[in-house]
Formats: sequence, C-alpha cells, structure tokens
Amino acid sequence: LWNDSIDRMGIGTKYMLSIPFRSNGKIVGYNFRTIDHNLSPKYINSFKPGEKGKYLFGITPLSVHKATYKNLTIVEGEIDSLHASILGLPNIVAMGGKTASIKALKEAKTKGFENVTILLDTEAQKATIQEEAEAQKERVKQIKGLLDIIKSVGLCGYVAELPTEERNGARIKTDVDSFLLTHSINELKEVIDKASSGAKYLYFQTMAKYEAEESLNDKAIKQLKDEVIDLILWAENSPEDTNFIKSTFADSLSLSNGGLLLTERD
Repeated sequence: LWNDSIDRMGIGTKYMLSIPFRSNGKIVGYNFRTIDHNLSPKYINSFKPGEKGKYLFGITPLSVHKATYKNLTIVEGEIDSLHASILGLPNIVAMGGKTASIKALKEAKTKGFENVTILLDTEAQKATIQEEAEAQKERVKQIKGLLDIIKSVGLCGYVAELPTEERNGARIKTDVDSFLLTHSINELKEVIDKASSGAKYLYFQTMAKYEAEESLNDKAIKQLKDEVIDLILWAENSPEDTNFIKSTFADSLSLSNGGLLLTERD
C-alpha cells in the first residue's frame, strides 16, 4: 500500500493491528483492525471487492497438525481463529466474512481435510419476536449455503453452536474470541466436538419452525412433509443421517384433528 493510502485510512493510528492473509505460502492481502471498539468500521482490508472470499484465513500452517488433520473448523473472524490457534486449538480457520468460496474449500480438501465444522457467531437478541424469527431464518439460510458448498466439493459438513450468553436477561452477541475470554480452550473444543451433522442440524431447524404452532392446517402439514423429504434427498449420501431423519420424523410426529403434536422425546 502506498504511504498516502496508509495515512488516509489511519493504518498505524486508528487501525493498529495488521493481519496478513496467506495462500500457498504467499501473502495475498491484509486486514487491518481497530483496537478501539468505538470506531467504525472495525475492519478495513486491502482486497478488491469479492477477492477476500477466495481464501480461508489461517489454512497454510495446518500441515503440522497431523493428529487432527482431517478435521477443519471454520469461524467468521480472523481474531476468532487467531485466539483459538494461539491457545493450542489446531485447524481452525476464518472466512473473514459470512461465507466461504468453493475454491477455498477445494484447497482445504487438497490438503487432506475430510470434515468441516461451521462455528458461527451467536448474534444479539432482536427487539421483537418477528425480527428474531427473521434473523434465525437468515442464519439457517447462511449455514445451509455453507453446507451446500462443503457438500459440493466432497467434504462432510457439521454445525456447532456456541452456548448462549445473556446480559440483563437478553442474549448478547458471542463469538469465539469473546467466548475464550471467559472460557477455556477445552470448553471450546467440547463445543466443536458436539457438532451435529449438517443434515441433522437442518432437520431440527425445520422442525423448530413448526413447534410453536398448536395446530397446523393441511397445507402446513404438507409443507412440513415436503421440507423433510427434500432434506432426506439432500442427505442421500449419508445413510446414517437419512435413517435418523426418517425414524425420528415418523416416531415424533402424530397427526390429530389436523394438528401437529410433538412428543416429549423430541
């Protein structure tokens, strides 16, 4: 970057942390982060629009971690990846945004990875029930998009969730970095180890959309069945997942007077 660009953007004064992105051993760009949380935006970077998503931050040095080499964890922010890596958790990389590219995940596969666990930030609770429902819908859509990409390159996708953190009775935003300020690296590892397969995660999210309803009309019941069938077809290459969804759906769902009743086992 030219000196005048550095001065104009405040690099070295407002943005005091520089994070290099490497791909195949070469630096392909930089992220600059403010230390002052009151400044906005939090990040600026040297990438051209759309270029940053081609890479996974932190993937280059992972060849040293042979013991857990088949398992990759993807988080959102570079600081999340750095914090966990410094504390000794191997193979944790960052998208540096909301999604990862096919190219980046193909690169991960060429390095020997077989399983990818998605671990996204937990967002702050919304002001209304409707806003909360919309936010959850977008979150599931984001995760489904990532699972589609992971699946398309021949990797197995899993989803882990950070525990809910509350302040004054309301859920607050939590990411890996903030989680590790009050929890151990072993607790984070337990979160990752408890990840659900992508198909199971999507199944429970599908069911959750209907749980709040005391009864469903015929149209809604058909829609639920169609969504579950589509999910079974999506997971057809995993007999364990398809059998689980089939048996759980048949066992937990009963129709009475056009209503949907979920058993306690659900």
